[in-house]
Amino acid sequence: MKSLSRRAHQRHRLNRVWDFAYSHIADELDLDKFADIASLSKFHFARVFNEHFRESPIQFLWRIRLERAARNLIYQPNESITQIALDAGFSNPQSFSQVFQKRFHISPRAFKKYNSVATRNHSQRQRPEAIVDWPAIEVPQMEWAELPVRIEVRPEYRVAYIRHIGPYIGEHCRIPKTHRLLEDWARKHNLLNDNTVGISLCPDHSAFTPSNHCIYDAGIAVPDDFPEDEIVSIQTIPGGTYAVLKVKCEAEKMEYVWEWLTSVWLPSSGKTREVVPSYEYYLPTHNQSIDPQNGVELCIKLKPKRIYIP
Repeated sequence: MKSLSRRAHQRHRLNRVWDFAYSHIADELDLDKFADIASLSKFHFARVFNEHFRESPIQFLWRIRLERAARNLIYQPNESITQIALDAGFSNPQSFSQVFQKRFHISPRAFKKYNSVATRNHSQRQRPEAIVDWPAIEVPQMEWAELPVRIEVRPEYRVAYIRHIGPYIGEHCRIPKTHRLLEDWARKHNLLNDNTVGISLCPDHSAFTPSNHCIYDAGIAVPDDFPEDEIVSIQTIPGGTYAVLKVKCEAEKMEYVWEWLTSVWLPSSGKTREVVPSYEYYLPTHNQSIDPQNGVELCIKLKPKRIYIP
């Protein structure tokens, strides 16, 4: 087997750090931990991470923690601000409130109230002057029971993927190109057929994450022994209990459907999502193409119900 280039090795190592951080955001994470995951010295890791992601590892960590907390303030309205801070990796609500205020120019409590479902549905909603440049999260005008969301246990998937970093929409969006690159790679390796399962991850939200840091992974399920190469990295999508919504729509409407699922259905269901990224499951097709118009399932991993013992 042909050995990988140094550039490919570094990309795979950095991707593993990124994947670990998103799925273990509440853990004690620091530069030492990240460098250990990447199997690099701290100095070398920090340098290549900055070159690849255009921010330092610590800037990256605090950014994704704040963005996760901001999302949960909206999408988990029944959780306390203290619990949301802890789930995002902050040691106490006081320090969380300070860094949140510094980043978003509004307190967590005011942000949560401003983006509550009731407020977002109000026709006379007024944005605070301090966050005039902050994108508003609007609730899709649909009843939560309109679409057939089902709860099911899904298996673990081993996924070969190509990572896109950049805007999700607009003229600078390269997601369609990333999917074409993945399909070309899969055909070359005889992996694209009628039974191919496409799995893509879109863990960021353009209203919270700057467009130049938004991540999108275009992937397909591969056998356990399939290796990383010059083109694709490998990650594991955990099995477990998921909320699943099957839809057929144009690619540009996917964000709207995700918004309904996370901001309307999820709070109304009384369920809580796990910290791992949600994913899109593209149904096998006869035209050997990964396209949401063929049918896609939006999958959100759910936390087990908490059992209180008196």
